[in-house]
Amino acid sequence: PNVMLLVLESFRHEIVSPALLGRLAALGARGVLAPRHYSGSNSSHLGLFSLLYSRLPLVYDVVLDAGLPTTAVDLFRQLGYRSAFVSSGGIEAWKRMDQFLGERVFDRVILHTATRAPRWKQWPDCDRQTLDSIRKLASEPGPHFIVGFLMTTHFPYPYPAGFERFAPVSHEDELPNWDQLFRARLDHDHAGAWLDAI
Repeated sequence: PNVMLLVLESFRHEIVSPALLGRLAALGARGVLAPRHYSGSNSSHLGLFSLLYSRLPLVYDVVLDAGLPTTAVDLFRQLGYRSAFVSSGGIEAWKRMDQFLGERVFDRVILHTATRAPRWKQWPDCDRQTLDSIRKLASEPGPHFIVGFLMTTHFPYPYPAGFERFAPVSHEDELPNWDQLFRARLDHDHAGAWLDAI
């Protein structure tokens, strides 16, 4: 079977509920839930590294300096899988992410990144394109190991109109600041609802 890892940037697991993220909650009810699993780090590059290498982020630079193969990709390749990394987030030399998420590691890399400033406002559309690409890849002859990395649940949590479930909400042209934690938390929930719908 195809194996897919969907990583939602800065995602809070407690919003997965029938009331807010019904599709994801239903999917979780049919599968295996790991409520005591935590990211290997609170930083994107280190969390993805930990997930794909099964190593603590303390050895991030050591492992990348040594050019060690990405454990998950290497294992699936040995089992006959084609690998793909599909994302709405850029990896171009950001904290060395290109060294373990780029074309030297994955058979295919598809990036749907924002092109206009402010980039964060385009994340919902980029995430839709990312999920469309993942669906297309999964329909091709495989098997496939696909890692998808979505950005909408990253601060400042953009989402299209119509996904507000709670108040107060942000204004479209306003970037919330770190002091507005309550509103930012609600915006995260709205961004999660958007991802659940697409």
